[in-house]
Amino acid sequence: MGEDKICLKDKLILGMDTSTRACSVSLVKNKEVLGENYTNYKLKHSEKLLLQTKHLFLDTHLNINDVDIFAVGMGPGSFTGLRIGASTAKAFAHIGNKKILGVSSIKATAYALRNESDKICVIFDAQRNDVYCNFYEVNGGILHSDNDDEIWDIDKLLDKLKGMGKVLFAGEGVFKYRDKIKDALKNDALFAGNEKLLPRAENICMSAYEDSKEYSYDNFLPNYIRVSSAEENMKKQV
Repeated sequence: MGEDKICLKDKLILGMDTSTRACSVSLVKNKEVLGENYTNYKLKHSEKLLLQTKHLFLDTHLNINDVDIFAVGMGPGSFTGLRIGASTAKAFAHIGNKKILGVSSIKATAYALRNESDKICVIFDAQRNDVYCNFYEVNGGILHSDNDDEIWDIDKLLDKLKGMGKVLFAGEGVFKYRDKIKDALKNDALFAGNEKLLPRAENICMSAYEDSKEYSYDNFLPNYIRVSSAEENMKKQV
């Protein structure tokens, strides 16, 4: 179980997010982005994450020993992607006996848009017509939500958002449900630009300053919200 966030002043943070099709790593210190490596391509995260981290260290002339703490997008999202990110961060943290900060990948996505709309809805595809999501109202650049990240049927979510005025949508679920969103909300549906549509490691780090939980390497787990289809099938066979 995570503990309340710690003081990050003068701490070098290595952030990573593997919750969606995008994969990224970033180095941040005192809210200054020192570097980021971001890809949104069809290669597997297992093929990208370590290589991206290596290139980031080369570009910044830093190394893993310089890192004080790790910030990880803990989902929800792709089960496989989340496991790769978690296992990598845990291995790094174990080597140096460092801590891990768990950050909502959904909130980090919204963080990048906090100055663009006063209502933001982030949706990640959860299959079966469902989305992982959260809805934020923005006041003075601060994100506010009444709920933790949760799972909704997309049609029920859009019914809930009707009549709320203009809503800015972001997240991987936009690729799949853009037309459905436009049909339901008409001109009240706005969409983030491609550069801010998916979570990025630099925003994982930035969000960690405001809303994160601290974990040791041996008790950090992603926020899956629900079990995978494979695990459900195994339970049915027992």
